[in-house]
Amino acid sequence: MKLTVKSPGNLTFVLLAFFLLLSCRKPEKAGTVTEETVKNMTAIFNIGDGAALKYQEALQASMDSIDAFIAMGKWVIKQPEVEKALVLDQSILEIHYKSGLTSIISVLGTGPGQQRSVRGGGTLIAGESDGEALSLLANFSYGAGDFEIKNKKVLVFNPVCEEFYNNNYSYEKELKEGKHKLDVKIFNNEAADLSVINTFKDYGLILINSHGFPQGFLINNKNFHLTISHRPGAKKYTIEEIREIFREGNGLPLEKFASKELVIVDQLMKEKNQTVYFAKHTLVTYKYIRNLPKLDNAIVFGNYCFSGWTSEGPVKNNVAEAFKSIGAAVYYGYAYKDGFSGPVFNPWAVEMEGFLIKSLLKDGDSTGIAHLLDNKDPQSNSRFFKMSLEFFEMQDILDRGGLVMKRVSGNKEGLEFSHFFSPQYRYGCGTYTDKRDNEVYNLVCIGEQVWFGENLRYNIPGSLAYDNVETIAKTWGRLYNYPMVSAGSGVGSMTAPGYKGICPDSFHVPSEYDWQKLFNKIKAVNPSNLSAQLQAKSVDWLHQSDEPLRNKSGLSFLPGGWAKYATSPTVGMFFFEGGTGTDIWSASLVGGVDPSKYPGTVGVIRISGDTDIGYTNVTFGPGLPGSQNVYKSCRCVRD
Repeated sequence: MKLTVKSPGNLTFVLLAFFLLLSCRKPEKAGTVTEETVKNMTAIFNIGDGAALKYQEALQASMDSIDAFIAMGKWVIKQPEVEKALVLDQSILEIHYKSGLTSIISVLGTGPGQQRSVRGGGTLIAGESDGEALSLLANFSYGAGDFEIKNKKVLVFNPVCEEFYNNNYSYEKELKEGKHKLDVKIFNNEAADLSVINTFKDYGLILINSHGFPQGFLINNKNFHLTISHRPGAKKYTIEEIREIFREGNGLPLEKFASKELVIVDQLMKEKNQTVYFAKHTLVTYKYIRNLPKLDNAIVFGNYCFSGWTSEGPVKNNVAEAFKSIGAAVYYGYAYKDGFSGPVFNPWAVEMEGFLIKSLLKDGDSTGIAHLLDNKDPQSNSRFFKMSLEFFEMQDILDRGGLVMKRVSGNKEGLEFSHFFSPQYRYGCGTYTDKRDNEVYNLVCIGEQVWFGENLRYNIPGSLAYDNVETIAKTWGRLYNYPMVSAGSGVGSMTAPGYKGICPDSFHVPSEYDWQKLFNKIKAVNPSNLSAQLQAKSVDWLHQSDEPLRNKSGLSFLPGGWAKYATSPTVGMFFFEGGTGTDIWSASLVGGVDPSKYPGTVGVIRISGDTDIGYTNVTFGPGLPGSQNVYKSCRCVRD
C-alpha cells in the first residue's frame, strides 16, 4: 500500500501548523525542575560528601584544621563540575558550579556544653564581646518615633535551638510576659522549616536565630535533614535518590534550588576521634526573601553570622536590603562599617538578642535600641556594642591552597551590632484614660519612665485655655497656677520624684529629679538641641528649627504659652508666647540651683521654638504673685 500526498497545499498546511505549534510553546522558566536540574543537584550532593571525606582523611593523617581545610579545598576545585571555589574565612568554602548553581561547605567549632561557638561559619581563635554591653543597656534608649508598630505578633525562628540554647530558649518568658501583650510564636528545631519563612508577613517582630552566611540563613527541615545526615564514607547518591529527596510534598521545592533562592550547605564538625560528623542543610537566600509576601512595617533581627553583609550591592545582593524591599521598617544585624560582616560568637549573639528584647519590650523603650541609626553613621550607638575578632592569616591559606579569596572586610575595629533603615519606630506605650473626666492621653515610654505625651487637660475651676479659647485647650492643654498644680503639696524635693498634685491616679507632677532623668536619657543618645527633640512636628510652632531632630523623644510638646494677671484677677489677663514656646510646671526648683538661696520658690521648664531648654524659678505660696497670678502647663509622669 502506497501513501500518496494528494495536494502539495495540504502538506504546506500541515508543516505550517506544526511550526506554529512549536512557536506557541512556552519557554522553560528559569528554575524549572528538569532532568538536568536533578543531575546537577546529584553532583552537588556527591561533591559535598566527597569534600567531607577528604577533610576527615586529612585530619586522620595528623593535619591541623587549617591544613585539612586546604586539602579539602584543593580536592573540590579539581572536580570537573566545579568552576571555582571562594574562601570566605578559614572555615567556609563557597563553591560555584559550571551549571550556574552554588553550594557552601562550612566547618564548625563547638563551645562549652556543646553549644556552637559561632552562628555560622568561622572557627575564631580569639575574640570577646564588649563587657560593657549590658551595663550600657539602660543608657542608650529613648523615644516614641514617627510611626507605631501596631502588629503585636512576634515570630521567633530557632532552627538550631538545641545548639544555641540547649533547647531552652532564653527569652520566652520576657517576650510573653511583657506589658505589650504580644502574641508570641516560637518555632524551635524541626518546626522552623521553610513553611514558617512563608508566614513572615503575619508578624510585626521577627527574630531569626540561626547559622548564617552572606547570602542568607539556615532553616531546619525534618525530612531532608534525617534523610541525608550521615558520616563521610557512604556510597554516592544516585539521581533516583535525589529525585526522592526532593519529591513533591517534602517541603523543599527543587525549582528554588535551580533559581538559587535556596542553596545546599554542608556543615562539618570535627569530633574528638578525628571523625567528622556532617549534615546537609538548606540556606534561605536574599533571592528567596525578595519573593516573600509583603511585610507590614516589621522589625527584623538577623541574629546570625554575616547578617549585616551589604558589600555586594546596596540594592539586591544582601539580606538586609531584601527585607527592606518587602516592607521591613527596620533591620538589625552584625556589620563592619565598610559593609562587610563576619562570624559572631554565640554568647554575644544571645546577649544582643536580650538587649533588643529588653529595650523594646521590658523597658518599654519605644524606639528599640537607642536609635542605633545607620551602621555607617559615626554617631551611631552601635559603636558601643562591638565584638573584637582575630582571624588566622588568610593569605597563608591562599598561598598554600591555591584558592581564591572572597572579598572581606579590612576593618579592624570590630564587628558591630548595627541598625539599618528607619531610626524611628515604636511599639507604643498605649494610652491612659483619666477617670475624672474620661480624657484619653497618649503615653510615651522613655527608659524606665512613662510620660503623658500631651499636656494635662483636666478642667478644674480657675484653670484657663490659652486666649480663653476652649478649643485650643483640646490640643495645647490647660493652664494652671501653682496652687492648682501642687494641690497643697508645697515644694517637692529636687532629688526625689515629685508629688501627685493635680495629676491622676498612678501619676505625679515631675520634679527636678524626674525632668533631669528624662533629659539625661535623651541627651545620652543625641546631645544636640534638646528643645527640638521635645517639640511636636506641628505647624503650631511658628519657629521651626532642626527638623531632623524634631520630636525624636515622641513627647510632642506644643507651644502652649503661658498667662499672667497684670496685678490681680480683677485687672485683666495677659497671654504670652503662644506659638513660640511653652512653660511646664515642676514640683521643685530646677536647673541645679541651691534651694537654700531660693526660699518659697518653685521651678518651670521652658521649651522655646528657637532656643534650647531654659529653666525659670518662680516665687510661689499663698497670696504671692508667682503663686496665683502665673498660669502654666502641666505634664504628668507615672509613679
